[in-house]
Amino acid sequence: MQAIIGVDGSDGSWEAVRQAGAILSPEHDQVVLYYAPPRFQQRGELRPDQQLGPHAQERLTNDIFDQATALLPAGLRERAARVVDEQHARLGITAAADRYDVGLIAVGARGLSKMTDLLLGSVTRATIRSTSRPVLVARPPVRRHDDTPYHVLWAVNETPALAGPVESIRRFSWPAGATGRVIHVVRPSVGIEVPSWFEERVGHDKIFSAAWDAEFEADRQKKLAELTEYCAQLPAPFQCPPTVEVGEPAKTIIDTAEVERADLVIVTTREMNALQRFIVGSTADKLLQYATCSVLVLHPSA
Repeated sequence: MQAIIGVDGSDGSWEAVRQAGAILSPEHDQVVLYYAPPRFQQRGELRPDQQLGPHAQERLTNDIFDQATALLPAGLRERAARVVDEQHARLGITAAADRYDVGLIAVGARGLSKMTDLLLGSVTRATIRSTSRPVLVARPPVRRHDDTPYHVLWAVNETPALAGPVESIRRFSWPAGATGRVIHVVRPSVGIEVPSWFEERVGHDKIFSAAWDAEFEADRQKKLAELTEYCAQLPAPFQCPPTVEVGEPAKTIIDTAEVERADLVIVTTREMNALQRFIVGSTADKLLQYATCSVLVLHPSA
């Protein structure tokens, strides 16, 4: 498998290199380092040698590639390809990903941007919205003990549409001893309004509570059985009992990831055309914005 990693000299891009390298095989995979250098603008009235700008740009480019390459595991480092693009990375990285037919795009949650109040940089947003390929959005890992294994939390929505994502997950080389878990979150039952006089006579809880509880538990057990069967076809780290939680999906997943000190949360979007990708989905979008760990976005057609 080939993976393309966007680098720009920012801390976020270095994290993208480290974390993509952690889930790729040094023996079988290959990395393409992508960089869209800034254009140097001359200021003032002095006109130095016209080659000064290109020379400075070349030096910066080589320095960034050298730093990125040094962060890769040895096998990947030796075969790393370099792509320099003149167009803006918002457009260029997905075009390069298509050209190389990569199985993963890795970017930092933030790049070199003046909009420091945004949790996601413009390149990251544009990349997620313009591709159906898996996208790793890297954030600095939670500080852990060295002997703590790499931990992944996969937030599964509907299993029938996950044939593509399962194939993507199988192509990654998870770190030795990695642990994983599948979680599904359902929203609490929504109450039904009844006439006030009827509720006063009988009591709202007595009318609906028992029926709701029984129906909800039956649905939960059905989903749990479905997920248990589904986990059997996943790679080793994920072949453990799944859980079905109750709550607001994004908040529950984020809270669970923090409690478990997850290194990575995997989320699958719904099937979308090119226009619909501008709205990633409420749960996926919230995870990308507020999760404190890295997020891997998979598409049903991945």
